[in-house]
Amino acid sequence: MNPKVGQHTRMEVSLPEPPPSLSISTDRVVIVDGSFDKGCFGCAMVFQTRGSADWVWGSNAGTCFNALAAELEAIRYAMLWAVNQHVKEVSIVSDSKILVQALNQKKCPDWHLFATFTSVLSLLSSFTVCNFMFVKRCFISNVDKLANESRHSRSSSSNCKGEGFPPVNPIILWS
Repeated sequence: MNPKVGQHTRMEVSLPEPPPSLSISTDRVVIVDGSFDKGCFGCAMVFQTRGSADWVWGSNAGTCFNALAAELEAIRYAMLWAVNQHVKEVSIVSDSKILVQALNQKKCPDWHLFATFTSVLSLLSSFTVCNFMFVKRCFISNVDKLANESRHSRSSSSNCKGEGFPPVNPIILWS
């Protein structure tokens, strides 16, 4: 039904969702994401330290069989990077609710992931604290873009250090 001239119509507009407050307890956090298409994955991570303007991003690419495997590759990549940097306490933030729950419960969500999942669980012994937390993709969209770019370019492991405002708003991490 079309409104007549001079008649007002009511439009409902949804407001953007406010950012979550993850209340991360560690001073160091790695935000990760994986991207998958046609057997190829790209993964990315952004590492931030509370109170620091420095941050690091890294990406990697390879092959896997589904999107959940790509997300797990991102988590493994971030954990290996943190181990190599001698980080002992870290929180890992992912938009994969299934993997966050599985890692917190230490139960593999899919038998196809068993080898990589077991590898991730064995990396836990390298940390005194390693928390896994879920956040919606819309709050880590820049990490998602990095993962997609990594998959498209099929670039092998790369890292870059940045200064200033990081790709993920620190307000959602520590509050």
